[in-house]
Amino acid sequence: MLDKTDAGRRVRLVSTSDTYTRLEPGTEGTVIFTDDFGTVFVDWDNGYTLGLIPGEDRFEFIRQQYLAPNGQPTNTFGTDMEEE
Repeated sequence: MLDKTDAGRRVRLVSTSDTYTRLEPGTEGTVIFTDDFGTVFVDWDNGYTLGLIPGEDRFEFIRQQYLAPNGQPTNTFGTDMEEE
């Protein structure tokens, strides 16, 4: 289950049940917040702000990699996780 601490995490859309959206699988964005009903509101990189509904829409967190001052990877944050 997602919670309010997921704000700022990066996600990738796997599929959506919304037949009216122009979002396509593979679109990436940043979680803005999760409301009390569990809807995950995302600021998509293409400018959309469609909310995702766990159980209706599928998405995954994107593993983020941080670089040390020398340009080498230091660690990763997050998991590759699908919400179903």
